[in-house]
Amino acid sequence: MRLTAFMPSKLVAACLLACALAAGPARGLDVVAPEATNGAASGKLREGRDALAAHKLDAAQAAFTEAARLAPKDPRPWVGRSAAAQLRGRAAEAREHMARAVALAPDHPRVLHIQGQLLLDQQDHPAAEAVFRKILGLAPKQIESQIGLANALSGQGKAVPARELLAQATKAASAAADWLLLGNAQLAAGDADAALMAFNKVPAGQDAAVAAQAGKAEALERLGRPEMALAALQRAIEAAPTQADLQIRRGLLYEQLKRPDSAEAAYREAIRLDEKSAAAHNNLAYLLGSQGIKLDEALSHAKRALLLDPAAAMFDTLGSVHLARRDYPAARSALEQAVAKAPERDVYRQRLAQAQAQGKGAEAVAAALASAPPATVAARPAKAMPEASSNSAGVKSVASITATAAQPVVPLGAAPASAAVAATAAANAGTTAPANAANAATLQGTAASDARAAVASRLQAWESAWEAKDAGRYLDVYAADFKPEKHRNRDEWVADRRKKLDKPGSIQIDLDAPNFEVAGDVVKVTFTQRYNSSNYKDATRKQLEWVKESGEWRIRRETTL
Repeated sequence: MRLTAFMPSKLVAACLLACALAAGPARGLDVVAPEATNGAASGKLREGRDALAAHKLDAAQAAFTEAARLAPKDPRPWVGRSAAAQLRGRAAEAREHMARAVALAPDHPRVLHIQGQLLLDQQDHPAAEAVFRKILGLAPKQIESQIGLANALSGQGKAVPARELLAQATKAASAAADWLLLGNAQLAAGDADAALMAFNKVPAGQDAAVAAQAGKAEALERLGRPEMALAALQRAIEAAPTQADLQIRRGLLYEQLKRPDSAEAAYREAIRLDEKSAAAHNNLAYLLGSQGIKLDEALSHAKRALLLDPAAAMFDTLGSVHLARRDYPAARSALEQAVAKAPERDVYRQRLAQAQAQGKGAEAVAAALASAPPATVAARPAKAMPEASSNSAGVKSVASITATAAQPVVPLGAAPASAAVAATAAANAGTTAPANAANAATLQGTAASDARAAVASRLQAWESAWEAKDAGRYLDVYAADFKPEKHRNRDEWVADRRKKLDKPGSIQIDLDAPNFEVAGDVVKVTFTQRYNSSNYKDATRKQLEWVKESGEWRIRRETTL
């Protein structure tokens, strides 16, 4: 699985820290204790801040540690140590250092605000909410904490109060840091247009400009403008050429634009800038493996990523590369680790089933899929991607797995099947007539099994085409005599579907617990459909009626139950 090591929020945090660690600016941390002020400590603080801005985390950590020794009652060195630990991916250490800073300044709004931002970055939204409410009790008009509270509420699904807070903050925003935080919050709330407006308010040349350009890239990508997103990201890279995370983001955009050579170059540049970037090694390994090239090097990078960060996504990438190399035992071992670490991720279960079934016949494929742990429908995190953000930004990456004849190796970059669809179809396909039944019954049972498996495959193709917004593939799944609901004209329905699929932005479709009924030459599939986009989501119960047309299964009826 590809990762996004970079999220706009991380650059926002870096900008906040740059201000907080400075002694002079109005928004900086004023000296809390007289004993904190000494020249040597201030020099180390500046050294650490500059190293942090250059993403030289070892140097930043060393400078802040020395500053803490020289000024034991100053919270700023602990804030810096927390930032360096968080950027290294050491969440527990970051929280521990931040707790030391808060202990030194328990009622200081700026110290508390940075603690709240850290908790947001770690996605501990209830704890972040408590911190921001405490700040607003101390300083009710602090705009940064109004925005922080909105983010914490959004993260808990409390959309209405979050929007109210953001509207209030927008009216009061004036400084570049305000607009930067607002843009990031609007991204988190799913309003890419509002985010773009906010990022455009940040003047060039400000400390926040790099983060604003990166945020603009994210907003433009969500609006379906990848070329413009790439241009905005390039401006951020020109201003901060040593940030490996920006190169990782660039690689992801190049992949989206189907420019794998440029993506490979971006990931290699990220590794050059930060050899310890697990995400860069991981994404390069995945890219090479998905193309079936340089597989020895892909394996080396996948192992390196795993050493740097033994997360579920890293095991998934290692298993994917082993699949591309046809080393199925090693693939199974790695993917079992991915599933154990993140059992809620459908794609890991799918790929494990694929590894278990490789080289075997249809019955083995069905058995492997049926024996996979039951999948759950989980909302994918907002891209930024992260399941990076963190290992949050996931990208679909495994080919559809169906109960067909002995399978070749599936390209890693193909669209995935829904594990729930595949597993249910495989389980249904496994119910054949008893061995001692009449030949007619046996043939009928086999035909029903074949129909279930074939329709399961077509259902996955329909889901994949819809998510990819590929109108040609999507409409091809519908039969010539398909009749839309509510007595709509078919031509009008086709025009409407094309118009909706042409809208900018990504969509996510999940099909939960499909049930297959075979009655002669008709297969009915009933399921719960979950639709999610940047500005709309719903869950509906649906039934599709499939018939054979020109040798292929197609949808004749689509009914909302």
